[in-house]
Amino acid sequence: MSNKKTNFVFVYGTLQRGGRFHDAIDQKPLGRAYLDYSNQFKMVDIHGSYPALVNTTSGFSQESHDLKPTVIHGEVYAVDDATMEQLDMIEGYPSLYNREVVTATFLGERRDEFGFRTDVRCWVYYMDDAPEGCPDIPSGMWNPIKNQAV
Repeated sequence: MSNKKTNFVFVYGTLQRGGRFHDAIDQKPLGRAYLDYSNQFKMVDIHGSYPALVNTTSGFSQESHDLKPTVIHGEVYAVDDATMEQLDMIEGYPSLYNREVVTATFLGERRDEFGFRTDVRCWVYYMDDAPEGCPDIPSGMWNPIKNQAV
């Protein structure tokens, strides 16, 4: 019997398929999903390099950002502890990014026995505040291949 723990993680930027850090995950996602945490997280563009979710409830400087509701789009993966540790290093956890467990809803391809979309509790990485001058990404989508907001 294996003692490896399965961790579910929601990724929305450079860790997605086609992104420059996807090799750290090196597997297919369980599915496309979204987070509807518009009152807690906003997606911003970190100087054209990568996106970040910013926690709007922890000292986030709201006056410089548009606070329209945003649904965050991404992918969900099941990873072991060793991969989770590698993701923590890539994301600079806990100094640059924090993480918490949230509920992601799978898009149409994953349904329960009644035909409803299914949810999964998973980790998501976020910042407590964004660097100055980082624009919002109102679409909540990042194209990992083009490395830009959609």
